[in-house]
Amino acid sequence: MKFLTIFAAILVLLPCAAKSEEPTHHVVEVVTDADNLRMYFDPKVLLIEPGDTVTWKNLFKEDHNVVTYPDGFPKGSEGLNSPFFKESGDSWSHTFKEEGTFDYHCIPHILLGMHGSIVVGKPSKAADYHIPNRDVVAAYRNRLVE
Repeated sequence: MKFLTIFAAILVLLPCAAKSEEPTHHVVEVVTDADNLRMYFDPKVLLIEPGDTVTWKNLFKEDHNVVTYPDGFPKGSEGLNSPFFKESGDSWSHTFKEEGTFDYHCIPHILLGMHGSIVVGKPSKAADYHIPNRDVVAAYRNRLVE
């Protein structure tokens, strides 16, 4: 009888012990390190779960943005395309619904290596990435040249 009582208590408490899978909010700092001539995202790589939200926050008065490469996000999802951050404290958020890898960068500072990745759930395999058409690649190219 004692065994059945303990077993019943475990069954009742088991759902309470299950981990709550509430979406999490993450922050990526957008950093200008003028002393070392660096601009970067911190963290550079962020591992999150589907449903989580990421906010990019500009720490300095410098123009930055967050844009995925034309082939830098999973098929069936949308790429990232933030407005420009112009002031310290400017921010932009995105909630990630689909699993996979989102490779992004800052257009004005791409040549300085300002890039990062968000991995949602599990990383994308090569065949999982979006394949852009000619018009998308041309529009991206034109943005880089602006």
